[in-house]
Amino acid sequence: MKHLVTVFFLLSLTSFALGQREVAVPIRGNMILFEETFDPEIPLIGQLPLSPAVSGRRYNWMHCHQPLNDEGIQQIKRSGIHLLGYLHPGVYLISTPEELTGNPLQHFPITGFQSCLPQHIVAEDLQHLLDDIRSSSDRVELTVHIHADLEVNFVVNMILKEGFFLNSRPAGGQFVNLTIPAHRLLELAHLPFFSYINRTGPKGDPEDDYGRAMHRSNLLISQNVTPGLHLDGGGVRVLVRDDGRIGPHIDFAGRVNQSYCYGPELNGTHGDMVSGIVTGAGNLLPFVKGMAPGATLYTEDYMADFLGQTMDIVNKEGVVITNSSYSDGCNDGYTDRTVTVDGQIFDNPQLMHVFSAGNAGTSDCGYGAGPFWGNITGGHKAGKNSIATANLFNDYTLVTSSSRGPVFDGRIKPDISANGQNQLSTYPNHTIDLGGGTSAAAPGIAGILAQLNQGYRLDHNGDLPPSALLKGALLTTASDLVIPVRTSFMAGGM
Repeated sequence: MKHLVTVFFLLSLTSFALGQREVAVPIRGNMILFEETFDPEIPLIGQLPLSPAVSGRRYNWMHCHQPLNDEGIQQIKRSGIHLLGYLHPGVYLISTPEELTGNPLQHFPITGFQSCLPQHIVAEDLQHLLDDIRSSSDRVELTVHIHADLEVNFVVNMILKEGFFLNSRPAGGQFVNLTIPAHRLLELAHLPFFSYINRTGPKGDPEDDYGRAMHRSNLLISQNVTPGLHLDGGGVRVLVRDDGRIGPHIDFAGRVNQSYCYGPELNGTHGDMVSGIVTGAGNLLPFVKGMAPGATLYTEDYMADFLGQTMDIVNKEGVVITNSSYSDGCNDGYTDRTVTVDGQIFDNPQLMHVFSAGNAGTSDCGYGAGPFWGNITGGHKAGKNSIATANLFNDYTLVTSSSRGPVFDGRIKPDISANGQNQLSTYPNHTIDLGGGTSAAAPGIAGILAQLNQGYRLDHNGDLPPSALLKGALLTTASDLVIPVRTSFMAGGM
């Protein structure tokens, strides 16, 4: 009988009990049940679950018979009700004032409301810990997402008062990272401040398996092919988020700002290789030149949560393209980092994040189709607005190690492929060496975007182009290939 009920829920997601309609919405391995109890004639405050108040507001789920349109959303916002999240068709996370008169939702197709319970906000892979409240020495690192209309400092103080340990509070983020005893997860989830709790993602590793990029961007630079155009990225500012400070190298003379790096010392050569492919000038060796040798370069230490100094640099310095060739997992889904990078581009339409797709092409990352499928290395690469790049040899064959899609929800990734394998690029102390992998393919795309950005500005009186337009132009004019796979025998495991 239990199996029959489960099947019924999954097929219809609705049921009828005692003549009353119920809607069952799946969430994190559980269900939220909404009874059709909404009455437009009764004050709203009397129909909401009596959830704990925080800073004068209460937080609940709301179900509508159909998704709200833009006009309805704006009308609700004007009433003082905050729409904080969209969970499922017709399901919203809302916050309402404690003191609310009348029924500002009386003209909306509301089914009913439900409290935000721990099983609704805790990630599915952590659900088993909600049932285990026995004291133990096991600890778990968590990223705790705070309701969007709460002040983070206030919530941090409340968390500390409850005896939880704060790992970090990323700048500009509406979440904090905690380490807690595993048996205290239920206690944490009962606090009324959070919309989602999940495991903290890995810190990130450079995707460096040797190479550099070489593309048809030379057609945009050459005066012989396109007289008077000469698109070398001049006037465009690009940020390489990698292992921090680069160089010294003559190829970046007068065009690099490293004031946002944490220390004066070098932390590796990965960022040097990536930077040279984006914007190396070819001063040392003329044939070792990046895609946009006229662009201005900024460098920053990579922060996996994308909430370091990135947006400060974007806003203060006018950066419009970033490149990150780091991994942090494997096809992990639409994570908090994915939300962050998609939101940054959505809120800043001139900005584009370019990512390496990863070097896990032969791996099985749990997508369900075995090796060579669904192994993009990191949730941030699954973004809808950003670009993830696969790795090609210069004969247009796919490098075996290059990660492939789809992402966890079936969307196509990578977005585009580029030549990254066996490329010469800049290395510290005015040297040249080989680099490669998707780490080298991604900056090739970032450099081409800088060229296109410059071209748009020249043709539109200096106005910045929408990054979505440039992404569309890049993807729709790329060559469609039936790509054979060729194994690389270069050192580094490619």
